[in-house]
Amino acid sequence: MLERKSNLLLMVSLLFLFIAIGCGSSGDGGGENLPSNPSQTSDGSNSDNSNNNNTNDGHQTIQTTVVSGTVVDLNAAPIEGAEVAISSDPVSVMTDIDGYFEATIEVGDHHISIKVGSEEIYSDDFNCTEEPYNFATITTQYDPHTTYPDADGDGHYSNLDCDDNNANVYPGATEKCDGKDNNCDGSKDEECDCIDGSTRTCGDNTGECSTGTQTCVNGKWSGCSGEVVPANEICDGKDNNCDGSTDENGCECIDGSTRTCGDNTGECSKGTETCVNGTWSGCSGEVVAAIETCDGKDNNCDGNTDEGVTNACGFCGAVPTETCDGIDNDCDGSIDEGVDCECIDGATKTCGDNIGECSTGTQTCVNGKWNDCSAEVVPASEICDGKDNDCDGQIDETFTNLGNSCSEGKGECKATGMRVCNSSGTGTTCNATAGSPKPEICDGKDNDCDGITDEGLKNTYYRDDDDDGYGNSDYPEKFCLQPSGWSSKKSDCDDGNGSIHPGTKEVCDGIDNNCDGNTDETGNDLCDNGDYCDGQEWCTEFGCERADPENLPCSDGETCNESTDTCKVNVKTVFATSTVWKGNLAGIAGADLICNISADNAGLTGSYKAWISDDLNSPSTTFTQSAGPYALTTGTTIADDWDDLTDGRLDHAINRTEYGDQILLGTETYVWTDTEGEDGFAGKGGFNSCDNWTSDSSDEYAFVGNVLKRTYGDWSMVSTAAYSTYEVRTCDIKLRLYCFEQ
Repeated sequence: MLERKSNLLLMVSLLFLFIAIGCGSSGDGGGENLPSNPSQTSDGSNSDNSNNNNTNDGHQTIQTTVVSGTVVDLNAAPIEGAEVAISSDPVSVMTDIDGYFEATIEVGDHHISIKVGSEEIYSDDFNCTEEPYNFATITTQYDPHTTYPDADGDGHYSNLDCDDNNANVYPGATEKCDGKDNNCDGSKDEECDCIDGSTRTCGDNTGECSTGTQTCVNGKWSGCSGEVVPANEICDGKDNNCDGSTDENGCECIDGSTRTCGDNTGECSKGTETCVNGTWSGCSGEVVAAIETCDGKDNNCDGNTDEGVTNACGFCGAVPTETCDGIDNDCDGSIDEGVDCECIDGATKTCGDNIGECSTGTQTCVNGKWNDCSAEVVPASEICDGKDNDCDGQIDETFTNLGNSCSEGKGECKATGMRVCNSSGTGTTCNATAGSPKPEICDGKDNDCDGITDEGLKNTYYRDDDDDGYGNSDYPEKFCLQPSGWSSKKSDCDDGNGSIHPGTKEVCDGIDNNCDGNTDETGNDLCDNGDYCDGQEWCTEFGCERADPENLPCSDGETCNESTDTCKVNVKTVFATSTVWKGNLAGIAGADLICNISADNAGLTGSYKAWISDDLNSPSTTFTQSAGPYALTTGTTIADDWDDLTDGRLDHAINRTEYGDQILLGTETYVWTDTEGEDGFAGKGGFNSCDNWTSDSSDEYAFVGNVLKRTYGDWSMVSTAAYSTYEVRTCDIKLRLYCFEQ
């Protein structure tokens, strides 16, 4: 069946072909220039097959033939959508896909009327009174949408479409089982058993069975889904075959159930029976009766024990042997017959001795004889434990020094006590506990308990009779503290004259005033005129004259005071840096640079060197060893000269920075040195000096000093608590530097 486009105008063209001449129409629709045979159109073109053709105006038409009063296309399909009235008999026609059609009708002498619905779109009369009837062509146009729309676009107008809002419903559609008249024939779901998608219950709920569900598919009920169907009946207390009866096959029991069987009398015990296929199985796990034996048990489970199996004495086994126990063991009416009894078995008596650590034991009668003494404590070798081990009535008699007085320790650690037994008992030991050693101090006591008093702490002093600060080298003595009339300085060549001593001014007097072994040296000889010049004069051709201040001879550690023409003592400034540094100081030269920069920043004058040593150099080799005093930036003297500086004891700790600030406990007090500072030595301490002061590695080390220390050389190289070695620091730690003016 051909369908129409919804927005095209319907152009209806009815072609009537006349076989004989003379038949015409009275209307507008036809009668002129008719073709002479049915296969030719009004314009003379041939139509020799059933395919579509085009008219002169470009419209395509379809030839039709009258079949039993109905206009059809050449494919014998009825044409819908128009009525052709021949006299009073309507004929159905249908347009082609473009809205045009072509029909051949034998009209005779009739009035022709073409309608779409109730609207007449063509009307004309044809007068054909004789055969063969004539044919004519009628053409008209019509827009069916003006009267009957196609709302659902299914190609069928609403006058024929029974549901113009559903594109699946129209005349000629395939009927579906969905409760609708899909083909608009006035009937719903013809030949359908059910509506697609609907369901219903199927099966049975009797016994163990249960219902399922059927679903309508293509109008037919599907098989039952999800139902539980009857099974063979088994002994399980259920209606397996769904016949309304349970276990109707003569079940003795329900499969899997159990019950007790057997007996619990005597040594017997019950077992268990299990239901299998509706029948009780044999008893499993029970203990059944056995032959009675002499074992104190009811073996045959008759409620009696050892019946008929005891001996003459009334118990199981062989008749006992007669023993020395005062009993008729063999049940023959006689007691202890046939055996040699010293005692009655089981009887006991005391044995041994209770002196000292010894104690008595017990003897027991066995088989008529006394056995050995049991549990007694016998004499042992005497040990030192306050006990009489050998049980002779004496205690520790072999340790003759027990209780004697004794002592432990030396010096200040010495303690007195008495001899007591040692922990092993093999001898005696002194019960005194020696005191703990302390650091040795110079106090006339053996503080470190090594048997030596004030070792390494006493300083050497020299007899100074003239009290000029210098003693006689021939009279040295060691003291903890400098006594009156003694001096730490020596080499006084005239200890009876206070004006003669090392360091004094040499004058022209024929005497070695400065004790250097020379008399009136450096030109201060007896002048030619017989005058002796003093220390501020020189011999000239005119006698003694005042010397040029720049040439005034001053001793080591002194400089000329130009304003007074006298010599003044040079004081060398010492400080600990206010900043801290790791061990990579760029060598000794880098450390010296740090000291000079620190001094410059604090406004100090002079040239400075750091008190540190490496593998090649130390203060002993790099410093200018001053004969004058060394002092802090605050003016406090730490040492009178180089010898005093390196004797192991400072007059004051180097606890001031270049700015004069005091370094307190709680801040960094350790100083990089790797330098010993006692016994007149200022050399390398022996460690690796942070790889000669180029490393800040935690694997490298150096000895250190402490700004709070001033004795035992600890200011330069701190000793450990045991005074057996020295403290070190790893080179990744930041410490201070000592800086000395040169």
